[in-house]
Amino acid sequence: MLDAAEYPFIAANLDFSQVQLEEGAPAIRIGRDAGRCDLNGGKVVKSCWVRIGTERVGLIGRAPADFFNVIENPANTIPGLDFVGGRDEANQPRVSALEQVLEQVDALERRGVHRILLVDHAQDFAAGSTGFMAQSVAEGPFNLLRPGDSAEADYPTRRVDSEGQTVLVVNSDQLYRYVGNLIVRFDRDGHIQDVDERSGPVATTAEGVSALAAVLNLDTLEPDAKVAEVFAALKQTQLIQDAFFVVGSTDYPLNGQRADVRSRETNLGNLAAAPPLPTAVSRRLPVCSWPSTPASSRSRPPPR
Repeated sequence: MLDAAEYPFIAANLDFSQVQLEEGAPAIRIGRDAGRCDLNGGKVVKSCWVRIGTERVGLIGRAPADFFNVIENPANTIPGLDFVGGRDEANQPRVSALEQVLEQVDALERRGVHRILLVDHAQDFAAGSTGFMAQSVAEGPFNLLRPGDSAEADYPTRRVDSEGQTVLVVNSDQLYRYVGNLIVRFDRDGHIQDVDERSGPVATTAEGVSALAAVLNLDTLEPDAKVAEVFAALKQTQLIQDAFFVVGSTDYPLNGQRADVRSRETNLGNLAAAPPLPTAVSRRLPVCSWPSTPASSRSRPPPR
């Protein structure tokens, strides 16, 4: 899959040198760090840059510290892959990624790239110190939140780096419930000057899409033709056909939001927990109950 991609895989803190591939799998190609992204398509790099208009924008990737804990059985599913510097018994990196990221910042700046984005699956940061980001007042489609949603931090959240320069942090919700939208002006040295007031998440709802179309002076917004073509082709592959099939239906939405299923009882959690319960009881297997297991895993008949 990587070999056929038109884009690179960007990770400053992952070591691919000892990766073991199945027979017949294409070799992992290592690209040129701090080079053009399009010239590194199908390769692994620590950083690269893209041209947007007349500007060059650098991208640096970082795998989160829990990367090897959220992948099932990494020793078998991704044998040989490791953090740069290795990892300890808890699968945490032995070496901080900070210096590895800063090395790529220097490499990009030496090539005249001064507008740099760090791409990081920073779930721990988003959930821990900020939460969902949005502005308090909506303007058209920007910061127009879904019913029941509320912001826990500003979009963007401002931080200051070790040199006193502004760093902007943004996040977005899971499952494409929102699309991030950050409009920034930089000075010639790549320092942030200001943030456009239209910055803020755009909800992927009928109301949000309609409001965005109005801003763009369009009657409607249609899916990108190429994206729609790829999506349709994927649905027709044998893998998707075999892996996904309808097992039932419901008239009620199932709550699978990460913040809910990991902290309290939900109808989706009940639905997942209820089916194996009769088998466990018939075999006299131990069944944990609250508080030993998360609330979403407590076994009760699934609600309608």
